[in-house]
Amino acid sequence: MLQNHVAKETLIVETAVQKQVQNKIQEATFFIENPIPSVTLTVKEEKLSYHIVAGAFRNEENAQKIYVDLTKSGFKARRVEPNKHGLFPVLYGSYATYTEAHQAMIDIQQSINPDAWLMVKEL
Repeated sequence: MLQNHVAKETLIVETAVQKQVQNKIQEATFFIENPIPSVTLTVKEEKLSYHIVAGAFRNEENAQKIYVDLTKSGFKARRVEPNKHGLFPVLYGSYATYTEAHQAMIDIQQSINPDAWLMVKEL
Protein backbone atom coordinates (compact mmCIF):
# COMPACT_ATOMS: atom_id res chain seq x y z
CA MET A 1 0.00 0.00 0.00
CA LEU A 2 2.84 2.39 0.78
CA GLN A 3 4.40 1.55 -2.57
CA ASN A 4 1.16 2.47 -4.38
CA HIS A 5 1.03 5.76 -2.50
CA VAL A 6 4.67 6.54 -3.39
CA ALA A 7 4.05 5.57 -7.03
CA LYS A 8 1.02 7.91 -7.17
CA GLU A 9 2.96 10.79 -5.61
CA THR A 10 5.85 10.19 -8.03
CA LEU A 11 3.45 10.25 -10.98
CA ILE A 12 1.88 13.52 -9.75
CA VAL A 13 5.32 15.13 -9.38
CA GLU A 14 6.48 13.89 -12.81
CA THR A 15 3.31 15.24 -14.44
CA ALA A 16 3.83 18.64 -12.78
CA VAL A 17 7.47 18.72 -13.91
CA GLN A 18 6.48 17.82 -17.50
CA LYS A 19 3.93 20.66 -17.53
CA GLN A 20 6.58 23.11 -16.38
CA VAL A 21 9.00 21.88 -19.04
CA GLN A 22 6.30 22.23 -21.72
CA ASN A 23 5.51 25.77 -20.58
CA LYS A 24 9.21 26.71 -20.75
CA ILE A 25 9.47 25.25 -24.25
CA GLN A 26 6.44 27.25 -25.38
CA GLU A 27 7.86 30.43 -23.82
CA ALA A 28 11.17 29.86 -25.57
CA THR A 29 9.35 29.28 -28.85
CA PHE A 30 7.16 32.37 -28.68
CA PHE A 31 9.28 34.87 -26.74
CA ILE A 32 12.70 35.09 -28.34
CA GLU A 33 14.68 37.77 -26.53
CA ASN A 34 17.31 38.24 -29.24
CA PRO A 35 15.53 38.14 -32.61
CA ILE A 36 17.57 37.74 -35.75
CA PRO A 37 18.41 41.17 -37.19
CA SER A 38 16.74 42.12 -40.45
CA VAL A 39 18.79 41.99 -43.62
CA THR A 40 18.58 44.65 -46.32
CA LEU A 41 19.48 43.58 -49.83
CA THR A 42 20.44 46.10 -52.47
CA VAL A 43 19.53 45.04 -55.98
CA LYS A 44 21.44 46.74 -58.75
CA GLU A 45 19.06 48.14 -61.32
CA GLU A 46 19.48 46.60 -64.74
CA LYS A 47 20.52 49.11 -67.40
CA LEU A 48 18.13 49.29 -70.29
CA SER A 49 20.28 50.76 -73.05
CA TYR A 50 18.37 49.49 -76.10
CA HIS A 51 15.19 51.33 -77.04
CA ILE A 52 12.56 50.91 -79.75
CA VAL A 53 11.57 54.36 -80.97
CA ALA A 54 7.97 54.92 -82.03
CA GLY A 55 8.71 58.44 -83.25
CA ALA A 56 10.16 61.83 -82.41
CA PHE A 57 7.70 64.72 -82.44
CA ARG A 58 8.19 68.45 -82.84
CA ASN A 59 5.04 69.10 -80.84
CA GLU A 60 5.16 67.87 -77.22
CA GLU A 61 1.38 67.38 -77.12
CA ASN A 62 1.62 64.92 -80.02
CA ALA A 63 4.39 63.04 -78.21
CA GLN A 64 2.22 62.84 -75.09
CA LYS A 65 -0.77 61.56 -77.10
CA ILE A 66 1.31 58.79 -78.69
CA TYR A 67 2.81 57.92 -75.28
CA VAL A 68 -0.69 57.55 -73.76
CA ASP A 69 -1.89 55.46 -76.73
CA LEU A 70 1.11 53.12 -76.49
CA THR A 71 0.68 52.73 -72.73
CA LYS A 72 -3.02 51.88 -73.19
CA SER A 73 -2.00 49.31 -75.82
CA GLY A 74 0.15 47.52 -73.25
CA PHE A 75 3.60 48.80 -74.13
CA LYS A 76 6.05 49.92 -71.43
CA ALA A 77 6.22 53.20 -73.29
CA ARG A 78 8.51 56.02 -72.25
CA ARG A 79 9.06 59.62 -73.13
CA VAL A 80 12.59 60.94 -73.06
CA GLU A 81 14.12 64.40 -72.96
CA PRO A 82 13.98 66.36 -76.21
CA ASN A 83 16.89 65.57 -78.51
CA LYS A 84 19.39 68.08 -79.92
CA HIS A 85 16.96 68.90 -82.74
CA GLY A 86 14.19 69.84 -80.30
CA LEU A 87 12.14 66.73 -81.05
CA PHE A 88 10.33 64.77 -78.33
CA PRO A 89 11.09 61.02 -78.68
CA VAL A 90 8.57 58.40 -77.61
CA LEU A 91 9.67 54.80 -77.03
CA TYR A 92 7.71 51.58 -77.30
CA GLY A 93 9.96 50.20 -74.59
CA SER A 94 13.52 49.69 -73.38
CA TYR A 95 15.54 46.49 -73.17
CA ALA A 96 18.69 45.22 -71.47
CA THR A 97 20.11 43.36 -74.44
CA TYR A 98 20.44 43.97 -78.14
CA THR A 99 18.88 40.58 -78.89
CA GLU A 100 15.67 41.37 -76.94
CA ALA A 101 15.40 44.84 -78.45
CA HIS A 102 16.08 43.67 -82.01
CA GLN A 103 13.39 40.97 -81.79
CA ALA A 104 10.89 43.46 -80.32
CA MET A 105 11.70 45.92 -83.12
CA ILE A 106 11.09 43.27 -85.79
CA ASP A 107 7.76 42.32 -84.18
CA ILE A 108 6.68 45.97 -83.99
CA GLN A 109 7.79 46.71 -87.57
CA GLN A 110 5.88 43.71 -88.92
CA SER A 111 2.67 44.27 -86.98
CA ILE A 112 2.31 47.95 -86.08
CA ASN A 113 4.88 50.43 -87.30
CA PRO A 114 7.30 49.69 -90.15
CA ASP A 115 9.15 52.93 -89.29
CA ALA A 116 10.06 51.89 -85.72
CA TRP A 117 13.81 51.91 -85.15
CA LEU A 118 16.38 50.86 -82.58
CA MET A 119 18.22 53.47 -80.53
CA VAL A 120 21.23 52.48 -78.42
CA LYS A 121 21.74 55.00 -75.63
CA GLU A 122 22.00 55.10 -71.84
CA LEU A 123 19.10 57.15 -70.55
